[in-house]
Amino acid sequence: MNIRELRYFTSMSYTQHYQHTADIFNVSQPAVSRAIAALENELGAPLFEKQGRNVVLTRYGRIFAEHTRAALHELDAGVQRIRDLRDPNKKIVDISANFAMAALYLPPLMRQYQTRKQAQSGNVFFQFRQSDTPHIMQDLREGISEIGFASYLEDQPEFKFEPVARYEMGLLVPCDHELTRQSRISLADAAKYPVVLSADTTHYVENMFQRAGQTIAVSCRMNEDHAIAALVANGFGVAVVPWNELLQNENVKLLHIDDPNAYRIFYLVTLRARILSAHAEDFRKFILSHTMLG
Repeated sequence: MNIRELRYFTSMSYTQHYQHTADIFNVSQPAVSRAIAALENELGAPLFEKQGRNVVLTRYGRIFAEHTRAALHELDAGVQRIRDLRDPNKKIVDISANFAMAALYLPPLMRQYQTRKQAQSGNVFFQFRQSDTPHIMQDLREGISEIGFASYLEDQPEFKFEPVARYEMGLLVPCDHELTRQSRISLADAAKYPVVLSADTTHYVENMFQRAGQTIAVSCRMNEDHAIAALVANGFGVAVVPWNELLQNENVKLLHIDDPNAYRIFYLVTLRARILSAHAEDFRKFILSHTMLG
């Protein structure tokens, strides 16, 4: 089977008409018929059956169409991405970021950078992926992204970690929780309740409690902070997250933690051995010039 045959079949799965499909591709009807027959022969199953003057998908055809539509969509997206990367008029920066940086730090800076570049030399387009720190490292290794925004990981000499932001960590509790009567909360106070943890393999929050000499009971884990807030609101426990006022829209309250270690530093991460594209390097320099850490 080849791409042409798959495109003919996928088009036929919508039109359910040989001549209409032939017209779309500007080929003869027999060419489409031969392509469908070749697919059916290779798969060992009929993909269409006659219904009056038209044809309809068989059970096998419906199943196959689900996969060919998805596969061709991904293929076309890849082709378009390469064309975008090769287009000198389209300035693309590929970024992978953890959930906190994607929500709190990057949006205003990305917009500020876009505005500046539009005034100077045209638009900049960001290809953006969200994940946890280990997967961000993998994105950088595989070349999916050029720049990462993540937590620090020990024993990763192939990466360069440049600190760019420091955020206070707050305690999320339900709005009617007894701790809301206190202005500041110790980690010992928080450890009295089940804790909802981020699915973060850096174990940052667990280590924070451990440094304070506290043992916690983990109720569950969740990746994204708004989802963690929803779990807290529904009585799964309390949670320690980077301070984000928007989380209080989830029927929870953020409380200040009275502990010198209740903060988190986030980093701009790049591969040392890989030279950044001109657009990615320019964005990196822009971020470093606007770092919250001075």
